[in-house]
Amino acid sequence: MSSGSKAGHITSNDLKMLDAVMASIGFNEFALRDDKRLYEAAALQLMNFFRSGMTSPDVLKTEMLFNYGMQKHQRLLPQTPLPRYATQGLPPARRAPHS
Repeated sequence: MSSGSKAGHITSNDLKMLDAVMASIGFNEFALRDDKRLYEAAALQLMNFFRSGMTSPDVLKTEMLFNYGMQKHQRLLPQTPLPRYATQGLPPARRAPHS
């Protein structure tokens, strides 16, 4: 991208481009809030790609999609597969009397 990036320095324009690559595959403030570890791992991987010489936004996006896929933010909250009483039984007050 710039001569500074080849010498090991990352310019503000490089950071803006890297941020745009992250956003283009779904890593934004929602991804940071939802899964900070995944976001940080992806950012580190992107920086490693950039430092190794991949400076094209299209190539970086392709590599990141290969490694992480497109991030979606319509995540479902984890729910138990069965209601509580289905696994634990009814509380004593709600049980039918035995004959």
